Amino acid sequence: MSLAFDVDRPVPIRQGVELGIGFLHRSLQQLFRERWKPQMVCFTHAAPARKDAHRKFFGTDVLFNEDFNGIVCRSGDLDAAVPAADAKMARYVQQYLDTIAARRKTTMTANVRECIYTMLPSGLCSADKVAERLGVDRRTVHRHLAREGQTFSSVMDSVRAELVTRYIENRDRPLAAVSELLGFSAVSAFSRWFRNQFGCSVTDWRAERAGPPQARVNRAPARQR
Repeated sequence: MSLAFDVDRPVPIRQGVELGIGFLHRSLQQLFRERWKPQMVCFTHAAPARKDAHRKFFGTDVLFNEDFNGIVCRSGDLDAAVPAADAKMARYVQQYLDTIAARRKTTMTANVRECIYTMLPSGLCSADKVAERLGVDRRTVHRHLAREGQTFSSVMDSVRAELVTRYIENRDRPLAAVSELLGFSAVSAFSRWFRNQFGCSVTDWRAERAGPPQARVNRAPARQR
């Protein structure tokens, strides 16, 4: 089981990512105490010259140049009883969370985005496959997305645009690997998409980058896939 650290926008500073993962690790350590021991910790950025401090802090293997930022652990570790748990307080918290869940309205856009995030690396992410995972037909997906001012292609491009800057920021990651992670069948297709989104090549972006690129706006929606 993996606990991924994700945000709505790219995080360009590796220290920020490591701080977030470190905070998550310490929080779980405080909850589960000696019962908590992750299998490994993963970062998408390149490794530092020395990894001693990372291994000492996390107490396990720390891998770099991976596909996600997060902690890998046994699923059973999260089912363990919390030593400092208060049963009465837990009931109050559960009631509060149930109230929030009842009020929350999940949009089709949010559901489709979640599916795309998980299905992109397989190379099989399509409107039909996403609809199948959501338990509806493709027309239903497109109809609801249209009501929310989106198309399947626009949501797909949005997810890819968020992910690509994290991947290419690591200059040691080959473009072929980035292309696969984003679900493209060939590097050439990925390169054309990137130029269309950001107005430059990946090489130019890496050379001139001073901050996260901004995807072009006010473009006509791409053809639905």
